[in-house]
Amino acid sequence: MVSGVSLCAVLVFGNNQLHLPVWSFTLLLVIFSLVFLLSLALIWVHEQQPNHKTFQVPLVPFVPGFSILLNVFLMLKLSPLTWIRFTVWVAAGLLVYFGYGIWHSKEGLREQQGQDVAARYVVLPSGSLVETVQNVQPEGHTHGTHTPTHDNPPASR
Repeated sequence: MVSGVSLCAVLVFGNNQLHLPVWSFTLLLVIFSLVFLLSLALIWVHEQQPNHKTFQVPLVPFVPGFSILLNVFLMLKLSPLTWIRFTVWVAAGLLVYFGYGIWHSKEGLREQQGQDVAARYVVLPSGSLVETVQNVQPEGHTHGTHTPTHDNPPASR
């Protein structure tokens, strides 16, 4: 990945912004190209998973490698103003994502309910897992209204 980014950076900024002589520009291109091709070769010789039931990219190390080079090359061609806009929008998106997640998460709701609520999980005969929430009263504490529950009804005789 680093070699691909470096190769694209030399291609995009090599002659104009870096003011490199032709020999150093060529040397950097050759070095980063060889390192990138070596990394693709290492991926290629790595044993692939034999599972052929899912979608697989054809020509595994070469198509993804070329895609990385092409996308990084195009990203380096973007203007600085575009990168500033991108950064602002990503920051706004992360604020919304984490802000909403903190206030609307199930874990946050449990903490807000405090110690007077207990949750337990019940496995139904169908095999599904259901969460039940019950109010828990400390021993000796009763509020004004108490409705008895009949967990075990008396057996009829």
